[in-house]
Amino acid sequence: MILIYWQITPSLHAGPIWYEYQSEAKVCNSKWWQSLLFIDNWFENGCYNFAWYIPAEIQLSLLGITLLWVYLKNNKAGAALLIVLFLATWILTLTISAPFPASLDSTLSSTTITYFKSTYSHMPFYLLGIINGYLGHHQRMKEILEKLTHNKIFRVLGIVIGIVIISVIVIRPSVWES
Repeated sequence: MILIYWQITPSLHAGPIWYEYQSEAKVCNSKWWQSLLFIDNWFENGCYNFAWYIPAEIQLSLLGITLLWVYLKNNKAGAALLIVLFLATWILTLTISAPFPASLDSTLSSTTITYFKSTYSHMPFYLLGIINGYLGHHQRMKEILEKLTHNKIFRVLGIVIGIVIISVIVIRPSVWES
């Protein structure tokens, strides 16, 4: 994909905004190695900024494989590491994202875009998925969750907690201060 974007596509030029593409593609001449190592989301101007999520997903997948390896070697250490990493990245993400604007519009600053493209801003949600897989893996936990999901109070509580979490995400403290 990098090779096509960098070397072949410039030969197919046409269109009213072609000059923008040409300037973006020229970045690949000096920063192709970042894309090859899947770390270009860590830098301000990468080879193909529109695909920042590919390196982020690769990095999170490698983290997940590492956590699984630690868990297979020592269950308690793996679970503890997962929980500590989840809480640390959640606190980090909330702390760093607080001053950013709540709406995603075309006037975002470069700092906001750099934060959004970072791996750690997506890590809590990825780790939450791993935690859910860990809980679902254990038979005892499956039985407890099955009993809880048939409990009407638990379902209503889950809906209320979900609405509160979504509200906190959508209406952030930085908006309330305005």
